[in-house]
Amino acid sequence: MSRVNGGKLVAGGILAGVVMNICDYVSNNFILATDWEHIARIRNVDMADMSSPSSLVTYVVVDMLLGLLVVWTYAAIRPRLGQGPGTAIVAGFMVFLAQALLMASYAVSFLTWDVFIRGGVLMLVSALAGALAGGWVYAEDDSVD
Repeated sequence: MSRVNGGKLVAGGILAGVVMNICDYVSNNFILATDWEHIARIRNVDMADMSSPSSLVTYVVVDMLLGLLVVWTYAAIRPRLGQGPGTAIVAGFMVFLAQALLMASYAVSFLTWDVFIRGGVLMLVSALAGALAGGWVYAEDDSVD
């Protein structure tokens, strides 16, 4: 059985994280922008805090870590499910599911359910796009035993 190729894992994870960052940027700043403004207003949250440099750095770092996680998940399930986009989709869905379950806990108190649903669909698109991109880069080094 081959081992995880660390270099390809990092390269795929970085690409997945970049793709997820782009998807999330478009989702949050264009598609869900008015929803976030509405939530900030009804929850009395300063929009400047939500878009501060420290918040933006946090969003970028989290997406990069999620990119690494989705490619690591792909690498972990690849021996059983085989290589390719189908396995990448499964890995992306697993990471999305963990995110969605956590986000659901905020839907009952901070988010509205309609924002949770729309955000969840966009989060699924982000996770699957990242998984497909990262899975495309990832390959195991078959010479390592």
